[in-house]
Amino acid sequence: CSLTVKLGEQVASSFRTFEFSYSYKTSTGVVKKNTASYYILNIQDSSSSSSKPKLMVSDFSSDTTIKAGETFNFSLDIHNTNATVDAKNIKVIITSESGSFSVTEGGNSFFINSIKAGETESITINLKASAALTTGSYPINVRMEYEYDGMKDEKDGVVDEELNVSAKESLRPSVQNIQFGGWKTPVVNQASTLSAQFNNMGKSTLNNVYVTVSGDFMLANNSTSYYIGNLMAGSPMYEEFDVIPLVSGEACGILTLHMEDSTGEEFSVDKEFTAFISSSGNIDADNGVEWNTDEGDFPDFGDIDVEPEKKEIPKWVFFAGGGVLVVAAVVVVTVIVKKKKKEEEDNDEY
Repeated sequence: CSLTVKLGEQVASSFRTFEFSYSYKTSTGVVKKNTASYYILNIQDSSSSSSKPKLMVSDFSSDTTIKAGETFNFSLDIHNTNATVDAKNIKVIITSESGSFSVTEGGNSFFINSIKAGETESITINLKASAALTTGSYPINVRMEYEYDGMKDEKDGVVDEELNVSAKESLRPSVQNIQFGGWKTPVVNQASTLSAQFNNMGKSTLNNVYVTVSGDFMLANNSTSYYIGNLMAGSPMYEEFDVIPLVSGEACGILTLHMEDSTGEEFSVDKEFTAFISSSGNIDADNGVEWNTDEGDFPDFGDIDVEPEKKEIPKWVFFAGGGVLVVAAVVVVTVIVKKKKKEEEDNDEY
């Protein structure tokens, strides 16, 4: 025979023993009673969590490296972990309580009609990272509100997850005002001073900063690099170090600034520079002519006309000059007459 049974609402999940009693008469008319036991396995309680569809973010990603002040597409994979019950009328809400990320357009919520048992749905939203972010990890909050068959309490259909997303700060180092040799023209294969200004226009300190030189130049003293230290945000740094030019004439070099961000990742910035390099001896700064004073080799400046320019003297000069001569003659005569008169008076007294 077969029996149809109904489980009570308070039966817990797991397995239970099903017992039933029966009686019968023997051939002699004696009535006997007996009990039979059977095990019922895999009982599911509709009020327990095992029958609820549980949604979770199984994976997330961005289409590019997340950098401060830039936009990116953020994708989520939402998985229904329940093997038998579907989730439906799903609302996904994405927020960033720290203000690290914001939605570029539209709303921050999505609607999904349903996610069948054991299946996954994906959504994508365009976000913008705050320009104030430094390199590190920042939270994105995801709330999933949904319904399912047999749902008794709305609280049973809410799941909150916090996703940690890595972002990089906007690194803005620069190299400016490169000067080589100062007022004195540098000579090939001889060390001269190179000076430069290093700026950190980002938000955080740049660590383990050092420079290298390549192209037609090399660092002096057989050095491969010149160590600077840490470059603070918003504080320019001026450095000087000795560099040797390897060619004469117009030489081209590359000054490379190496550094680490707050996570220890290394990157670099190149800055080209040029300088005129003398082959030996001295250089005439005004004419750009090079010579060797030790060998008496002086520059040839070409034919120089040293004869003064002849100019016609204006006629008024002669008239003015004649007048001056007349006045001078009168003065001389007057002086002579007075002197002679003085001598005569002195002789009369004696």
